[in-house]
Amino acid sequence: MAFQIIIFDEDETKDNKDSEIDFNQLTALGHRTLITLKEYTMSKNFEGALVVLDYLGKETPPFQIINGSLSSLIMVSVNYIKELYECTG
Repeated sequence: MAFQIIIFDEDETKDNKDSEIDFNQLTALGHRTLITLKEYTMSKNFEGALVVLDYLGKETPPFQIINGSLSSLIMVSVNYIKELYECTG
């Protein structure tokens, strides 16, 4: 099975209230998702996401995992995506 990454920038294309609706539609279609929270999405339900992070991370400070599998990596990268895929295979 191929791993597909879908990225959309809510700030540019969506009304903030659509985040949970978009997530539910992608999940219903069988897509596995990585969620980064923003101030206005903190209260949304993203149950079923592969992982929920506070942001994509960088060397300082690293991302914080809100919900999902622990990782030794500190930022979202190709290696992190591969790790997620291998954990959920």
